[in-house]
Amino acid sequence: MADLTLAILGYALLAVTCIMILLSIDDIIIDLSYWCLRATGGFTRMRAQQVRDKSLEKQPSRRLAIMVPAWQESDVILSMLRSNLEVLDYGRVEFFVGVYQNDPDTLAEVNKARDLSARVHVVIVPHDGPTCKADCLNEIIRKIRTLDTALCDDEKFGGFILHDAEDLIHPLELSLFNTALVDYDFIQLPVYSFTRRTFDWFGAAYMDEFAESHGKDLLVRTWASDFTPCAGVGACFSRKTIEALGASTPNGDIFKPGSLTEDYNVAFRIAALGLKSTFLHWQVPFFLDTLGGRGAPRRIKKPMVISTRENFPSSFRAAYRQRARWVLGIAVVGTQEFGWQGNLSTRFFLLRDRKGLLAGPLIIIGYILFCASLIVAGLADNNALDALFNHVPFSSPGLFVIVSLIMLWRILQRYYFTKTLYGWRHGCLAIPRVLISNLINFFAVGRALRLFLIHYLTGKPLAWDKTPHTYPEVFPTRQTAPVPAAHTKADKRPQNACTLLGVPSRED
Repeated sequence: MADLTLAILGYALLAVTCIMILLSIDDIIIDLSYWCLRATGGFTRMRAQQVRDKSLEKQPSRRLAIMVPAWQESDVILSMLRSNLEVLDYGRVEFFVGVYQNDPDTLAEVNKARDLSARVHVVIVPHDGPTCKADCLNEIIRKIRTLDTALCDDEKFGGFILHDAEDLIHPLELSLFNTALVDYDFIQLPVYSFTRRTFDWFGAAYMDEFAESHGKDLLVRTWASDFTPCAGVGACFSRKTIEALGASTPNGDIFKPGSLTEDYNVAFRIAALGLKSTFLHWQVPFFLDTLGGRGAPRRIKKPMVISTRENFPSSFRAAYRQRARWVLGIAVVGTQEFGWQGNLSTRFFLLRDRKGLLAGPLIIIGYILFCASLIVAGLADNNALDALFNHVPFSSPGLFVIVSLIMLWRILQRYYFTKTLYGWRHGCLAIPRVLISNLINFFAVGRALRLFLIHYLTGKPLAWDKTPHTYPEVFPTRQTAPVPAAHTKADKRPQNACTLLGVPSRED
């Protein structure tokens, strides 16, 4: 009986192992591409082409709109607006916060921010929430375009920027967008977590993943593909893009109503319209972060790329629920809507976006099968691995070595990119946190499939699955008068936040 059980477990483990090796090929291709491009200066040449004018201060400043969709964000929205109003020293920026009519607590907090600065506008969504972020963003854009109708072309908003209610914006972000909009219709910047506490396992697992994906994967993707995914925050659309997206739909909506991943959806439409997009990885001599996950953010004098910082979910349930929305929108609904369009390189990256639907469950199944096989083999023989290989004729220690080497390589990649952003201690802790990431993915896929099945069988709409947000302590408030929302033509010279922070900008 033990022999039969061991054989069944062994064959199942062998099948999962072979599939996982195949699913790892694209990871290895990305890794090798990154290190080859880095060694040969490929990324440096790419950056030089992305932003031809190396100074962020030379371009006349466009009027920029930061769009913040908010549903039940009363705990964080005032802190977010106050912090960013303090650190952003770009003169021609205004915040547009979308609030639902049945969310009085959030509305009250946004009104407090509006009292602090005329740069803050409240956009009331004229129906009850929650619906979806796309619906809220469409209302915000309608408000902005209504304001624009009475203005001359030079005074209209030239850039539309996405941010969430938990974001801390880098002081130089707007200057970089202002410069890059000369050549690009859509720009995405990296998104990184604040440094988390040492044993904040679930929040730090997101910290590790984004350190690697936005520090490596998206760079290779930008070099190899014409399709730049939108991360939903730290993303800027040109006026041309907003007008083209509006003209492409019957009702003029920019974002697709009902979409769970409106950012990913809109990136496909931008590519289909032939608009030019890019992912910018632009280094300056400082960044903003909390120290050890505590206190107010502060300036860290260390070279780092311009990026958005935020806190990802700290509890296991919140973490996998947020991931489930991404899996459902990208891997399930995204495949239904867009199929496998694009050239070969674009399809390669679409496969990477969607493979988690299979890889997430298989990794955990592999863990379970391996542990069960060792237990049964250990009961049958003192040498558990030999007993396992003997009961699966066409498996071998060589296959086990290949899988082990792939796992070691992936762990080293995760360690390096986490260490680069957050130091050696978090780099080392990123190794056991790989298991946490795999558990989050496993439960996320299960929830995503369950929600889609309910939607498919009952027709129940896929609504905004709210993730609870947290925000660090705010910066000390400077005693300055509110900046008026309307700017004259004399206000065209960029006001770079380097002046406020006492640090010059430079290109990597």
